[in-house]
Amino acid sequence: MRTEVNLLTDLLPSPNKLSLGNHSHALNPDSTIRANFADANQLTFLLKNAGFSAPVQYADAFSDYKRLTIGTTPEDTSTLEFNGPEAYSLTISSGAIQVAARTIDGLAHGLKTLLKIITLTGKLPDLQIQDAPDAEFRAVHLCVFNPDDGTEKENTDPDDIKRMIRLAAMSGYNHVFLEFWGMFPYRAHPYAVWP
Repeated sequence: MRTEVNLLTDLLPSPNKLSLGNHSHALNPDSTIRANFADANQLTFLLKNAGFSAPVQYADAFSDYKRLTIGTTPEDTSTLEFNGPEAYSLTISSGAIQVAARTIDGLAHGLKTLLKIITLTGKLPDLQIQDAPDAEFRAVHLCVFNPDDGTEKENTDPDDIKRMIRLAAMSGYNHVFLEFWGMFPYRAHPYAVWP
């Protein structure tokens, strides 16, 4: 059983640029969270899932980017090395976190990456990530099956579909196609048709 985590290979999708430091720090759920943009409450779901419980404090501060800081972070030194509305920069240093992006979508991608790092390591490793999705259209196709047709298949009850959609969103997909199987009434296989 493998227990050691290597963020260079285990973080998926793999960021375009990842530099690791030498230290890791414990997560402090009560860390102060600051944002320099008013609609930061849209990120509450991701922050809570990453383990942070403090409310976001809005501070009107000039910056070229929307910026979210968790813990004590030095002055804004963020730069974005990639273009596009979903590009982001994630810096973790001495347990303090800074995510910068041009848009709220970019910040959400940065927080999703942070959540994956915390899930994989249980800590806050010193690192710098510069990333942006390689494709604008990222879709996943899910089939919804009749659960009672007597055939073997994956479970697609509503809770499982919700779980799969959340997993797709956390993995960076931005479209979901739901296909309902068994809509056409085959005479030879009446069990495969939804009532």
